[in-house]
Amino acid sequence: MNNDKLQDSPATSQSNFYGLEWLIAEVESSLGDARHFLTNYAENQQQDQLRLCLDHVHQVTGSLSMSQCHGGALLSEEMESLIKACQDGDVTADEPVIELLGRASLELPDYLRQCINEGFDQPAFLISLLNELRAVRRVPLASLSPYFRPDLGLVNGPQSTSSGDVLAREGALKEFTNKLGQLYQYALLSLMRDEDEAESVKKLNKVLFRLKEVTAGSKLEWLWLVAAGVLEGVGSGALVRNRAISSLLWELGALIRKLSNQGLQACEESYPENLLKNLLYYVAIADSNLPRLVQLREDFKLKQALPAGALVNVAGGLVTGFDRAVVAGLVNALVEELGNV
Repeated sequence: MNNDKLQDSPATSQSNFYGLEWLIAEVESSLGDARHFLTNYAENQQQDQLRLCLDHVHQVTGSLSMSQCHGGALLSEEMESLIKACQDGDVTADEPVIELLGRASLELPDYLRQCINEGFDQPAFLISLLNELRAVRRVPLASLSPYFRPDLGLVNGPQSTSSGDVLAREGALKEFTNKLGQLYQYALLSLMRDEDEAESVKKLNKVLFRLKEVTAGSKLEWLWLVAAGVLEGVGSGALVRNRAISSLLWELGALIRKLSNQGLQACEESYPENLLKNLLYYVAIADSNLPRLVQLREDFKLKQALPAGALVNVAGGLVTGFDRAVVAGLVNALVEELGNV
């Protein structure tokens, strides 16, 4: 993908989206039918209801693809994938899953209206919901690299020698991180059970900052800092702890276990860059100017992490709005990446 060519594309006028107006009623009708069949399935567990639900969502995907509404088509495709996973028995179509699909079906028409009103196809506005849908299927979240490009120079550059290296050489790191891992697991389980979110977040952050201390001077140090920023966003209400963020927190727990079992070198050699990028995405979108979040945005140049495109006001906030050529190229790259992870 030639980023320079995409970034130099002229701005798309609002008139290009007028063609979506006639489509909204059709999309709403099809998705309304899909919700109806999904509700029927929840009540009677009859597989034919899932099939009918899938048929209607597939119809929406085709219509949006033909209309070149790339962000909307991508969301519809992710809905299809989740429904198929329910059909195949890979995912249980329980109440939370049905609620998530229902929410996606309601947000999609709103997204089309937003495209018309603002004159931009804005897939970045959907990424959080896309990540939630993928998290339910227990597949890796998109690394977001086709359009989200944080500056990882601080991570990939030379690291200083410090206490983290000393602990690694002495073999003390494994034993210590085993204890920290147990504390992290306990606090995370408490958070997931909604057993005093504030206290759970506080304990998780305490573990992450201890990990930062014992791995100081290594690439992992930055990962703990970014994760702590996401947790601070959750604790302050700047971020909603959705399925995607929860899956990232579980992934951090697995990394702590790996650090405990295999040591620092093994974690450095297979550094989880996608995990870091996904965490950075949530730092970037957190609706907060807390000092730690502001500093992380500066450290990783998150304000410049999106390709050239207009920032537009939506409901009192700023979201990214891309030129149609930019959107087409970026979404194609994102679709390809989603298929490869």
